[in-house]
Amino acid sequence: MSWLRHTLESARQSLVLQARSKMVFLLLLVLAAFAALFVFALPRAAPRENRGDVFFGLTAYLAIVQFALPFTLMYLGIQAMHTDLEDRTASYLFVRPVRRSSILLGRWLATWLLGAALVALALLTFHLSLSLPGHAWRQGMRPDPAMLGLYCAAASLGAGAYAATGCLFGVWLRRPLVAGVTFLVGWELIVSNLPPQAGLRGATVADPIRRWILAELPADLPNDPLKDMLTGALERVDMTKLTDPVWAILRFGLVVLVLALRIYSRREYDSRPRD
Repeated sequence: MSWLRHTLESARQSLVLQARSKMVFLLLLVLAAFAALFVFALPRAAPRENRGDVFFGLTAYLAIVQFALPFTLMYLGIQAMHTDLEDRTASYLFVRPVRRSSILLGRWLATWLLGAALVALALLTFHLSLSLPGHAWRQGMRPDPAMLGLYCAAASLGAGAYAATGCLFGVWLRRPLVAGVTFLVGWELIVSNLPPQAGLRGATVADPIRRWILAELPADLPNDPLKDMLTGALERVDMTKLTDPVWAILRFGLVVLVLALRIYSRREYDSRPRD
């Protein structure tokens, strides 16, 4: 019971600190500007033939699920674990009768909850901004609430895997931000688009999220650019032979989290004050 209590307390403290960080305020400002753009500026400039349901699917996937989600969670995960290791204050935590696993799991949980909440808020704000009345360019077609739920579910689960990856880099490497960007721009982008026979797509988060969204997209959307893009990325892939996307994301996150726990629990970190 003490281990669970320490984990929850670590999560609470980390959540409070991260929620007060400048990065979170910056993300909220970007979100406000993002919403203002789609409420006031876009309806005047967008072609009238554009449909709100089609526009939401493509833009939310590219801007939020594929870009904002991984980069935000990666940054928050790295900051949660690497800050006190970098400034050498982690040694004060290690002398207390608290297991390192409780510290890492609590911070990972806080990062997951905060990041998933921010991404869900961005999706909800975008959905509501496209659902406001008076937008002639939408052809009367507002975004489907079911698509909002699908995106929130996929993003929330993916947030846990990306947060675990950020925590791993934070406890493992001296320059975790460089590794995080390399992982997202290099590994995730390249490996998730390799030919299916390479067998490496399961070692990413992007590919299972993409398959999950494609499988759940409404079948009655005509000329949907999102469906065309995802179908092209999964061309010549036998979906029946691939791991269920939900299980694939969970498996990836669990493996990375266990590896982070092993490193953090056994490594001797430098406790000398920095010059």
